[in-house]
Amino acid sequence: MNTTQKSVISSLAADRLSSGASFCPQCGKYVKQHTKHKKRFCSDRCRMKCWNSHPDLIRRMAYYSITCQNCGAEFRFYGNAHRKFCCRSCYDAYRKKGQHHDE
Repeated sequence: MNTTQKSVISSLAADRLSSGASFCPQCGKYVKQHTKHKKRFCSDRCRMKCWNSHPDLIRRMAYYSITCQNCGAEFRFYGNAHRKFCCRSCYDAYRKKGQHHDE
C-alpha cells in the first residue's frame, strides 16, 4: 500500500471529526473532551489569544441601559446590571449631597 504521511494524518483527522472530536481554532491541536461541556480551545492561553486577536467575534450580550442616579444621564454599560452612576465624579457628587453637616 502506497500511502503518504499526509494522507494518513488526513484520514486520522477525518476519523476524529466524525467521532465528534474537535480542534483548537487558535493552534489547531486536538482538544480532548473530558466533560459534558464541549471545550473549544486546548488551553486558556489559546482561548485568551484568540479572544484578544478577534474582539469583533465575541458576542457580548450583557449590555445594560442605566440612568445615572446623580445627573440623570442614560448610559450603556457592559457586565454589571446593578451599576448606579455613569462615572466616578457622579458617584462622588452623589455621596457629598447625602452628607449632612451639623454646624
